[in-house]
Amino acid sequence: MALSSMSSALAVAAYSHLCIALLCLNVTFDLLVFGMPIFILRTCRVIPNKVFLSLTTALINWTTPCVLMPLVLSGTRVYCSGTRVYCNNPDLLAECKAGNSLLLANHGSVRGSLCSPLMTHPTRSLTFIQKENRLDGVFVGHARDLAGRKCERVRVGFVCEALIQFMPLIGWYRRLVARDIFVWRSFKKDSPTIKENISEFHAAGEKRMLFLSPEGVVVDFSQKDIDYIRSCRQFCVKNSFSPFDYILTPRYKGSMCLLQQVEDNVAASSSVKPVISVCNAIVRGGKLLNCSLLSPDR
Repeated sequence: MALSSMSSALAVAAYSHLCIALLCLNVTFDLLVFGMPIFILRTCRVIPNKVFLSLTTALINWTTPCVLMPLVLSGTRVYCSGTRVYCNNPDLLAECKAGNSLLLANHGSVRGSLCSPLMTHPTRSLTFIQKENRLDGVFVGHARDLAGRKCERVRVGFVCEALIQFMPLIGWYRRLVARDIFVWRSFKKDSPTIKENISEFHAAGEKRMLFLSPEGVVVDFSQKDIDYIRSCRQFCVKNSFSPFDYILTPRYKGSMCLLQQVEDNVAASSSVKPVISVCNAIVRGGKLLNCSLLSPDR
């Protein structure tokens, strides 16, 4: 039994390393052969930004199946033998893909209703229930059929830690090709970056689903983490909210700045409410992981 378990673990590790190696090779090829040349042409103003974003979107659409393929083909437990993503409202998800949308996705529990209390813009909720898959945003943007609902393929962007852009190959790709928003957690530094990035896409008419994790951090069980959780709860009380048990307080200044992502939709139709609060509900070993932040069982 122990030998079988060890063999299975080695097979999973070997398969995981193979997938990462193939991903890096694919990203390297796309970056050097296509990404960097068109980025240089755009920087030298040989091609306009609209053409640059259209070309990079086509490149991303070509690359995405290579990223998702291991999840589809995998029979190993690390990818849960046929990864499935359940969504409580596919119609709302399809609506998000019809225009620019902002999806607020938290790191925490299924019980969290992220950011809605602190957002002045109207929001609606959406829940993903999944098994160990962190690529749901990429999958959702790329899919043209969501539970039988036909929808268009749309570019997906992320708000990321600034250091990620300096990571060899994958980080460079995210910076030069994917054009994600990289933040330093300083509103004075990040506000111009956020606005410039969003304006770049809006001016070119390139639609995008933008994913943001407003909590900005994942907490564990060190004293520093516990102190941060308590600080978030005190912030809620100070601002006349009930203390958050399942999520951290969001970095609301940056979140409010990112509302520029959906301004075009709102201007076009007052009925559109494209800010979506997404809740990722993770299942592990058949158990829904929805403990409160201060629970010893988390």
